[in-house]
Amino acid sequence: MTFLAYFQKNMTQKKRNHHYIPNKSYLANFSDSKGKIWVLDSDDKIYQTSPAKTFKQKYFYIITLNKKNGGSLIVENTLAGIEGIYAAIYHNKINKVKPLTIHERAAVAVFLAAMYLRTKSQRENFRKALIDLRNKMKEWQVAFKKDKGMRDFYSRLPKSKNSKGITLPELEKGIKDFDEFHAASVMTSLPEVSQIIFDMKWCFVRIENTDEVFVTSDDPFRILRPESIKKYGPKAFGSSPGLLYKDTEITIPLSSKIALVAGWKLKDNMTIQADKKAVDQINIRTIMHASEKVVADNQEILKEILKKAPKKLEKSTKSW
Repeated sequence: MTFLAYFQKNMTQKKRNHHYIPNKSYLANFSDSKGKIWVLDSDDKIYQTSPAKTFKQKYFYIITLNKKNGGSLIVENTLAGIEGIYAAIYHNKINKVKPLTIHERAAVAVFLAAMYLRTKSQRENFRKALIDLRNKMKEWQVAFKKDKGMRDFYSRLPKSKNSKGITLPELEKGIKDFDEFHAASVMTSLPEVSQIIFDMKWCFVRIENTDEVFVTSDDPFRILRPESIKKYGPKAFGSSPGLLYKDTEITIPLSSKIALVAGWKLKDNMTIQADKKAVDQINIRTIMHASEKVVADNQEILKEILKKAPKKLEKSTKSW
């Protein structure tokens, strides 16, 4: 049996609906006593549903090897394995305020990296960037043909033997097969992103003895640079988010009562009790990064969100 035949036999599609936000290991942590979650969508509608019915799409992580025999679920199955390991660590350690071993910390870092890379909004942002690049390349191509001076200028530039560029046909093919390209890129990017998150300093923020809750969304992994935003403004090039900047902070709610803040300037291995100001700050970051939906364990907080204007919400860019 060839490798391809073996691969297709053992990894061919069985699950149709793939969750781009995990339901059992993640969304369930934001459910009420009946196992339901409350959702605020982009049409300002608030409704109750189950985690299993939320943030899913048919064959979202499918990789086609042979169109006659279906496709590979290696990405979906790998993510499911990552989720299972994280769920055990969350319930046995994080939720019980127990310190993580180095191996458990690594496993959590992998889960967090997946939460950053795997979402639908991350895919669409990446797709838009490639389409914008394709359109710009076409504009340059037209201008190049019309402008002899431009052609003469580029003909005099030194040629690099080691240059690795991308052609317009290659870009077009990448856009055409982008969903599968993104699914595969989640796996290839996981090691590097996981290592960066692992190396950061972590602070678990807990809500105790209060009715306050953390909310989550369809894109809960927020990267923010508070110091640069204060200096240059929230939409300036100088405050663009990135994991390696010294002032970078990550916030991601892990449940309705626990969130993680990570960065390069924090004190390591901290667990702190959150006051209302801290809860509001993390929730605002989560809400403003949502693409289409915000999730909570009760509808009252979602009603409160609807009352607040975006400008009022966006002011939470203060360093942690």
